[in-house]
Amino acid sequence: MRASLVLYLQTDVFGAGRWRGVLGVGLVEAMYGVPADDVPAEQRERAVQALVSQMYGLYTSLCYLTPVLGGLLSDRAFGLMPVLYAGCACITLGHCLMVYQQTVLLALLLIAIGTGLFKPNASTLVGQLYPAREQVLRDSGYSIFYCSINAGAFLAPLVCGSLRPILGYHAAFAAAGVGMGLSTIMFTISHRCGVFTIHTIPGPPDVHHQGTSTGLLLQRYKSNFLVIGFVCIMSIIFWSVYEQSGNTIVMFVNRGVDRDVGKFTVPTEWFQSINPFFIIVMSPILAWIWQQGNVKRSSLTKMAIGSCLAGLAYMVLSVASTGSMIGNKMNAGWMVLFVLIMTLGEIYLSPVGLSFISQTAPPGTTSMMMGIWYLGSSVGHYLGGILGTYYGSMSHDTFFAALALLAGTNGMLMGAISGRLQRMLTPARIWSNPALLQHRRRVVIGTPC
Repeated sequence: MRASLVLYLQTDVFGAGRWRGVLGVGLVEAMYGVPADDVPAEQRERAVQALVSQMYGLYTSLCYLTPVLGGLLSDRAFGLMPVLYAGCACITLGHCLMVYQQTVLLALLLIAIGTGLFKPNASTLVGQLYPAREQVLRDSGYSIFYCSINAGAFLAPLVCGSLRPILGYHAAFAAAGVGMGLSTIMFTISHRCGVFTIHTIPGPPDVHHQGTSTGLLLQRYKSNFLVIGFVCIMSIIFWSVYEQSGNTIVMFVNRGVDRDVGKFTVPTEWFQSINPFFIIVMSPILAWIWQQGNVKRSSLTKMAIGSCLAGLAYMVLSVASTGSMIGNKMNAGWMVLFVLIMTLGEIYLSPVGLSFISQTAPPGTTSMMMGIWYLGSSVGHYLGGILGTYYGSMSHDTFFAALALLAGTNGMLMGAISGRLQRMLTPARIWSNPALLQHRRRVVIGTPC
């Protein structure tokens, strides 16, 4: 759905004279303003692009903010599986409502809520498939998990991009709803048939007791909470530049990239399939490499590399958008190279970040900490929407160079302090041994800054 969303909002929902009947558009008008229908076409186009960028940033931000609530509901109220199933239902209903233009904003809200219920608990479930001490296997497992998700992400733009030119955006969104419904059915069957086994990470006895307070958890595992919080803050910059892939990059591909292959014009949505294709191909390879003894790196170092790769990707795009043009359009090969490098950065940061949270979150707080990880993503996506408003007022090469600088600087800073952060962590093997835990606390406190 993401492959068509920006174009749909830009051309249909907020097209001249088309936006007044949309349910909830008054709130959008109050927040951001809606361009008047009678202004010059070029001026209105720039204003609509800025509006859609902010709306896309808000929507994706909500998709990563609501997991905080989803994690809390799972950890403290209903348990993992009921909340996960509720998320599946909301997402399916939201995609069905996307079929109607009048309910598109309500549909996006439902999808954001459902995503919040689904994301942290699905990620937690993957972490619980492995015993507590299997860090390398868990890193690899999350990469395979990421790979399987992207099998659907690879097919979705191809299906939606093929349906949209023939039957319109509404058919593309309906196909997304059918896909989500089928996924829910397959997951339910797997769960009922006992396809997977859940391993509970051991923790101190009082952590599993209902009377354990948040204050006690904060006091006991302060260093882990601090490191997780800092990593989530550092991830904000990465996500703000990465999520341009579904925002300004879509607009750039639609008008600034040569998509003609003979007499056939490749649909813009199909370019969104390049990223999941590379993830499917490269995730198992990187998972194997990470298990080799001579190339093992900490999760924090991997995430730093991921952010630096994102900077490199945008630097390539910045150079290509000025020096390798066909007429007024860039050769599509440069876009493929950009996506390849960006995908490497994503694999180094996103699944590894999920594994890092799963391993370092204190017992009884894993889903909530997953929610905090997604909170950092939420802020990054909203910031990405704001960054996208400058796309129409800057040259392409300057815009992409600025994104490269942000991501590269962030990665180098994260790499510079990764060693110190790693030493602050309390390993999972110590949680169930009070004596080791007390010794670890004395060592961390006594370590000079």
